[in-house]
Amino acid sequence: MNAIKPVAATSVALILLCSLLLLSCDGDSTHNHHNQVTQEFHEGTQSMVSDMEAIYSKLDFEKNNFQNHEALIIMEKKIDEGDFPNTRKNLMKYANLLLRAGENDKAIDVINGLLMANPGMERINDSTLKIHQLLAITYMRKGEIDNCIINHNSESCLFPIKGEAIHTAQDGSRGAIQIYEQILEKFPEDYESMWLLNVAYMTLGEYPDLVPSQYLIKPDMIEDKVKVKSYDNMAMDLGLDINDVSGSSILDDMDNDGDLDLFASSWSLKGQLRYFENIEGEFVERTLEAGLVGLYGGLNLKQTDYNNDGYLDIYVIRGAWRKNTQKGIYPNSLLKNNGDGTFTDVTTQAGLYEITATSSVVWIDLNNNGWLDLFVANESRLKQKSDKFPCKLYINNGDGTFVERAEEYKLDLVGYYKGVATADYDNDGDQDLYVTNYVGENVMIKNLLMENDSLSFSFETSQSNTQEPLLAFPCWFFDYDNDGWEDLYVSAFADFLSDGRSAEVAKSYLGLDKGCDGPRLYHNNKNGGYTNVTKEMGLDLALHTMGCNYGDVNNDGYLDFYLGTGAPSFKTIVPNRLFLNQQATSFVDVTTSANVGNIQKGHGISIADIDNDGDQDIYAVMGGAFSGDNFQNALFVNPGNDNASVKVKLVGTVTNKAALGSKIKLTVTENGKQRTIFRTVSSGASFGANSLTQEIGIGNSQSIDKLEVRWANGSTDFVNYGSQPIDKRIIVTEGRLKVIVEDVNILTLSGDSKHNHHHHL
Repeated sequence: MNAIKPVAATSVALILLCSLLLLSCDGDSTHNHHNQVTQEFHEGTQSMVSDMEAIYSKLDFEKNNFQNHEALIIMEKKIDEGDFPNTRKNLMKYANLLLRAGENDKAIDVINGLLMANPGMERINDSTLKIHQLLAITYMRKGEIDNCIINHNSESCLFPIKGEAIHTAQDGSRGAIQIYEQILEKFPEDYESMWLLNVAYMTLGEYPDLVPSQYLIKPDMIEDKVKVKSYDNMAMDLGLDINDVSGSSILDDMDNDGDLDLFASSWSLKGQLRYFENIEGEFVERTLEAGLVGLYGGLNLKQTDYNNDGYLDIYVIRGAWRKNTQKGIYPNSLLKNNGDGTFTDVTTQAGLYEITATSSVVWIDLNNNGWLDLFVANESRLKQKSDKFPCKLYINNGDGTFVERAEEYKLDLVGYYKGVATADYDNDGDQDLYVTNYVGENVMIKNLLMENDSLSFSFETSQSNTQEPLLAFPCWFFDYDNDGWEDLYVSAFADFLSDGRSAEVAKSYLGLDKGCDGPRLYHNNKNGGYTNVTKEMGLDLALHTMGCNYGDVNNDGYLDFYLGTGAPSFKTIVPNRLFLNQQATSFVDVTTSANVGNIQKGHGISIADIDNDGDQDIYAVMGGAFSGDNFQNALFVNPGNDNASVKVKLVGTVTNKAALGSKIKLTVTENGKQRTIFRTVSSGASFGANSLTQEIGIGNSQSIDKLEVRWANGSTDFVNYGSQPIDKRIIVTEGRLKVIVEDVNILTLSGDSKHNHHHHL
C-alpha cells in the first residue's frame, strides 16, 4: 500500500532539500521552459513552510483523530514498553487505530485474537456486534488495498463493480461476506451490513447470482433509468491518479496558454500541494519548478485574480476539522501567480495571515470597486471557547493587501460553517452570500450596496426560506432552469464521525424511508424568496456530499452536477453520483451507465473541458479523512455527444479582471425555436473549482444569435455583443464591443512516466 508515512520534524532547510531531491525526477528539459530547478524559495514561501513545520513539531498525535500513522507509532511504543494494559477496550482501540492507519492485516490479527481470548464473543449479539462489524469492514478495506490500490486500474472501485475491477486477491471480501451473513442472520434489517454484503459479492463477480435472496439489493434498484455513454477514467494514463487522502482540485488555465492545468491538494499535514501543467494534452508536474515544495495541506482550494494582473492566483484552505494548533491547524495561504510558472506565498504580505478552522471561502467583489474581496467561512465549536473562529471578511485595498472588516459589517458569524456560495440572487447589481451551517440554520446574506449606496448587509434567511438542511455541507448557486435568476443547491449530511452512511444509501436505493435528511434544491421565486423543489426534481435522496460541482456535461444548455460522497467511517462505501438536468423538469441519476460512481470517499470536484474537445470532463479527488484511507484520484473523460458548445472568457476592466460574478446570456435557435441560456462566471460549488472560462452547451444550435454580458460592476443591464460562431473560444473585454474569436486547439491526452508519479510525495 502506498500509504503516507510520518515525517519527523526537522529543520526547514533539510525538509526542502529532501523534497527537492524527491521531486527532481519529474523534470524534463524538453518542456522545462520555466526557472531552473535550483531556484531559491521566495521569502514569503519560506516563512509559511517554517510556520507549518513549527506547528507540526508541536502536535499531540495521541489527541489527533486523523494523523493515525503518527499516533500508531506512539501506541505501539507503549505496547512494546508494557505501558498499555491488555484490556478489551484497549485492544479495540488498537484495532481501530490499525485500521485507520492502513495496517489491516495486523488489525485482523488483533481482533481475531481478542475474539479467541474471550469465550462467547465469537457469537454475534447486541454486546458483540461492534467488534464483528469492525472485523468485517477491516476485511473489506484489506480487499480494497490488495486489489484497488496496490493493483490499481482505470475501473477500480467503480460502482457497480465489474470487469477489471473484480478482485483477484479475494481473502478480504471472502472474510467480509462470511461475517456480514452471520450479522444478518441475527439482525436481518441491518441495512448497512446488507449493502456492504452486496458490494462484497460485486467485488468477487458473484453479484447478483450468489447473494442470498433475502439480502439481495436487486440490480434494477441500482441501475440508471436514463442511460448515457460510459466515461473513461484516464487519470492513471496521464499520471494524475494521485494516491492520497482527501483534498481538492482546480482545473483552470494557470499560464494563459489556452488549456487547462491542474492543482491538487491533500489535507494531510504532510500532503504536498501539487501543480501539473498541461502541455498539448500531456500533464507535466511542475510542483518543484513552481516553488511549491514544502507547502502542505489543503482540504480545499480556490483560484482568483486578486491583484488584477491577468494571472490566476491560488488560495489554499487548510484548517477544517482541526480544532486547534494541537490538532494541526495550519494557516491558510494566498499564492501569487508570478506569471513565469512560479508562485509565491504572499499571505503575510497581503495581510491575510491567520490560523483559523476554515472549510471554504469565496472571492467576491462586495463593494463593486473592481477588486475581489475574500469571505472566509470558519468552523467554531460553540461549547469550547478556545475553538471559536468567527467568519472573516477581507476587503481588498487594491494594492495587493487586504483589511479584515467582518466585525464592522456584522459578518463575524460564529457557527460550524462548512460551505459558502455567492451570487446576485435578487438581480439588483451587487453580490450576495449564502453560508451553510453544520450545527444550525444556514444563512442568506443580502448585500445592500445598491439600496444604500454604501456597503452593508441584512440577514434574509427566513425571508428567503433557505434555512435547511440543518446539517448542511457544500452548496452552490446556479440557474438550473435558465430563467435568469440564481437557484440554490444545499447538500445535507448526518452525524459525521460516528457510524457510516451505507445504511441510509441502501434504504434510498430500496425505496424505503432513507432515515436521514437530504439535500435542498431551492428555486428562485424572483422576489427574494425561494421554493423548495427537491422532491419534485427527484433529489430527495441520501446524498452525503463532501465535494461537488456543476457543469453541462451533455451540452444541452442545462446545468448538471456531480457529487463526491462519503463520510470518515470506513463503512461508508457508497458511490459518487452524477445527475443530469432533464431540461429543468427533473434531475436523473446516470451514475452507473456513465461509470463514474467511485465508491471510495469523494472530495474536491472539478468539471471542465480538459482536452478542449467541446465537452466537460470530471476530475475527482478521492480519499478519506484517516491516514490509511487513501485512494487514487480519478479523471472521467467525457465520451462526447452531438450537441455544440462555446467557450466564453470574460475580461473585466471596471469589473474585477477575472469577471467573477458577471453573467452571460446566450440567445440561440434550437429546433426552430429561440431560447436563452444563462451562465455566471464562477469556479462553481464550495468544494472544488471549475475553470473561470465558461464552457456553455447550446444543444443542436448552429450559431449563437446573440451574446450578452451583464458585468459585475453594479450594472443590471446586459451589453449586446451580437451573433457569434459555435465551437470557438470567445474573449469578451469590458468596454470593447469587438470580441476576439479563437479556434480551440483540441488536445490528444497522453501520459509520460518520466514526468509523473502515481504515488505519494
